Amino acid sequence: MQSVEFPEAVVKARFTFARGQCECTTLTCGAGHRFGRCVQRFTYADRATSDKPKGWQADHHIPVLIGGTSTFENCRILCLDCHVSKTLGS
Repeated sequence: MQSVEFPEAVVKARFTFARGQCECTTLTCGAGHRFGRCVQRFTYADRATSDKPKGWQADHHIPVLIGGTSTFENCRILCLDCHVSKTLGS
């Protein structure tokens, strides 16, 4: 399945909303969590790309495959550890 991207305005708005912190609340994902949320923090420039595989990614909270949309409400900012854990657990 091909990756479905978020509009850049959605990603920027969500990143601002998250205050640069991973939004993962799944304590079983293996990343460092404190007070129920991942502790990873980033700048916008830390966004992972194919050339830079470290940092953070915008994730579809409800996967597109099962009806999720590329909206602010369905976007989550996740560190790569949490994103990989979520993707493998889906």
